[in-house]
Amino acid sequence: DLVNENSNATDSIDNGGNMSSQSDSNNIVPWCLPPALTATQPSLFNYIRLGLACGAIHDRSSIFYRALETWLVWLEPWNYVMKRRAVPTRPGSGGATSGSRRAGEFLRNAAATVSYHHRVEHYPSYVQPKPTSPSTFSAQWEAYVLANAHFYTVPLAIFLERARELDFSTNAEYPRSLALVQRVLRIYSKALVNVLNSALNQRADVLSMSLFSRHKTNMGAFCPPNTWKLTECQLDATNLLEEMFSQYQKRKAAMDFFDRMEAKLNAVFDGKIGTNEATLENILSHVQYLVNLPLDYQVLPEEPRTPRGFGLLYLLGLRTKDAAAKSVILETVPERGPDGKLTDLGRQQIFTGQLKCNPFGVNYIGDPMLARVKSYEIPALVELTIGLSNYLNRKLGLSTPTYQDDLVGDTEGDALSRRVQEMEQYQKVAYRRFNLRFLADYRNIIFGTIVWWFVKTFVFYTN
Repeated sequence: DLVNENSNATDSIDNGGNMSSQSDSNNIVPWCLPPALTATQPSLFNYIRLGLACGAIHDRSSIFYRALETWLVWLEPWNYVMKRRAVPTRPGSGGATSGSRRAGEFLRNAAATVSYHHRVEHYPSYVQPKPTSPSTFSAQWEAYVLANAHFYTVPLAIFLERARELDFSTNAEYPRSLALVQRVLRIYSKALVNVLNSALNQRADVLSMSLFSRHKTNMGAFCPPNTWKLTECQLDATNLLEEMFSQYQKRKAAMDFFDRMEAKLNAVFDGKIGTNEATLENILSHVQYLVNLPLDYQVLPEEPRTPRGFGLLYLLGLRTKDAAAKSVILETVPERGPDGKLTDLGRQQIFTGQLKCNPFGVNYIGDPMLARVKSYEIPALVELTIGLSNYLNRKLGLSTPTYQDDLVGDTEGDALSRRVQEMEQYQKVAYRRFNLRFLADYRNIIFGTIVWWFVKTFVFYTN
C-alpha cells in the first residue's frame, strides 16, 4: 500500500534530520526509502511525467489531473497524519475455539480498546493543504527530498510550461486556474529550494550527494542530464507570470464602475478583500526565488493612467484617451508616429533593448467618433448622436468627418490605410467640431439622471 509505504519512509528519518542506516546489500549508501517505494520510483516518475505532458488540461477527468494529484501527494508525504477509528471486534462462532479467539483479541488490543465490542485502529490519512497555506517542510525531511530530487524538478518544468494553457481570461475559470498554480508553488518553500539547489549545483555535503547519486542511479534512463538546473525554468515561469498578470489586467480594465462595485461587494461578503493583487504578488515572490529571477523583476509595465483634467475634454470630443495618456506612456513604450506606426527611433529602441512594446500602449487608429459600438454604449443612441453631431457641425459651418466607406486607401479594401486617412482627418478637425457620442454611454445617462433627480429634489425642497 502506497500510503503505508510513505508512513514507513517517514520512520526512516530521525527527528534530528539524519538519514537512517538502512542499506542495500549491493550499495553501502544510506537510503531512506523502503524497498517498495524504491522499486516503483522510476515507473511512477514516468507516469507523472507523461501525464502532465500529454494529458488534456481543460478536462478535469483527464490523466493530467490524476497525475497532478499523485505528484502533489508524493512531494509532501509529511501531510499524512495518523488518525484513530473504532472498529468492531470479530464476533465468535461459539465453542471453546471462539472463546480462545476472543480472549486473544482482548489481550492483544487491551491498550487500544474503547469497549468490549470495539477497538481503536490507527491509520494514515492525507490532509490536503489549502492553496494559500505555507509549506510545512522541515529539515527532518531533507533526506526524503534528496532521494526524490527529480520528482521536484522535472514535473515542475513540465507544469510551468503547460500552465499557460489554463484559462485565466474568464471570471468563472480564473479562480480555479489560479488555485491550481498556487497548490504547486506553495510546496517550494525557500528551505526546500535551497536543498534542491545544493544538490543540483554539487554544493551539498558528502552524505547528501551520495544519497542524490543513489537516486539518479535508481532512476536509470529517466534521469535528466547532470547539468540541469532550476534556473532553466525561467522562460516558462516568466511566460506563465505574463499570462496571469496580463489576463488579470485585461479583466480589470474591462470592468466599468458598476462591475467594480459588484466585485468589491462580493469581496467584502466573501471576506477576500484585496485577494487578487495580493495573490499575484505572492506568486511572483515564489517564482522569484524558485527560478532565481532578479528582485526588481517586473512582469508587465503598469497600465498608464489618464491624467486628471482630460475627462471633460474627452467627453466633449476635444481629446482622446490615448492622447490624454500620451505624456504618461511616452517614456515606457517605443516611439510611434501620428499614424500609430513605429518610427526609426522606435525601432532602434526595440532593437537595442531599451524599451519594449506594451499591449496597453497601443493607440486606436481612426476617428474615435466613428469607432465601432462599445460594450457600454447603446447602439441606437450611437447612430443618433453621430448623426446629430454631424448635423450641428454642418449647420455651424464646422468640419464634418468622412465615413470609412468614403475613404480610399493605397489598394482597394486596405482597411489600415483607410483608418490612417481617417485619423489624419480627425487630427485636423478634433478641436473644431462637436462630438455628442458620449451621450450614448449608459453610464453617463445614469449619472445624468441621478444628478437631475438631486437637482430637482433640492429645488423642490427649497421652494
